[in-house]
Amino acid sequence: MNIKITNRLLAELILSWGIFSSCTSQDTSVTSNQEGKVPLQVSSTHTSAEITRAVLTSGAIGIFQTKTTDGYSFVCNRKYSYTLDQWETTEGDIMLNNNNAALCAYVPYNIAISDFTAIPLYAGKFTEEGGQLAYSTIITDPVNMLNNVVNFYMEYAYSRISLKIKRGTYSGTGAISDITIKGNGIYSSANLNIASGIYTDLVSGEVSYNPEISSIGNSGDVIETGFQVIPSESFSNGIYFSFIVDGYHLSANSSFTKLEAGVNYVVTVELNGTAVLPSISMTDWTVVPYDQEFESGVSI
Repeated sequence: MNIKITNRLLAELILSWGIFSSCTSQDTSVTSNQEGKVPLQVSSTHTSAEITRAVLTSGAIGIFQTKTTDGYSFVCNRKYSYTLDQWETTEGDIMLNNNNAALCAYVPYNIAISDFTAIPLYAGKFTEEGGQLAYSTIITDPVNMLNNVVNFYMEYAYSRISLKIKRGTYSGTGAISDITIKGNGIYSSANLNIASGIYTDLVSGEVSYNPEISSIGNSGDVIETGFQVIPSESFSNGIYFSFIVDGYHLSANSSFTKLEAGVNYVVTVELNGTAVLPSISMTDWTVVPYDQEFESGVSI
């Protein structure tokens, strides 16, 4: 998967359409009785990375119709919910004429989103609601009154780092009060243009959170936690991990070279004696295609 951090040509093309990027009075609610037009029908919505696509059969998506020429008006964050085996809206159908519309979409639906060119992303503890954000860029196939049934193929907006913290020979309680990642290429926040897939306003900075792990049980027991992170194309010196375990600072450098959207990087951390012994494998959200090892480097 190619992460598109910048693409000036595409950005200029989007601007040349004269679109309204956020919800305004231009977002008119339309119904299916408009003469000479037919309603949009959402056939299916798929989410995943490159290897496996899963069909969504629950929840709600938000759809933007961004074109403001050829008889179209801007439609902002129209909610379509999966009900009785089909995607429907109660907010007024998006109507199509004989010209092509410009549709992009995202999941899960968030009523607060009004600007498809700058959906905010925040790195931090992985959550199902935030970390599973996925989007479909402008559909390239014809979408008009003669082709009014669409399929949205969504890509995850975040990369993911899953931590499996395992007790080895470590004799302490194993209370973990802080996990931090840093590196030249780690971003604490960004905006995402879902029409183009371009990440903008990248803010560099370490990312940390309190996993609230009070203890790790017996030898061999594993506690799982992890980050949702902004995709990054390259790291000059890998990613630095640090942990506060029973009040002590333990750290290790990794050999990460990039963080790809839709990829889950599984990091296994074993606590032995007074040391952290980590290893890493790179996976798709569900599939394991690649492995690599951590570089050494532990301090207290």
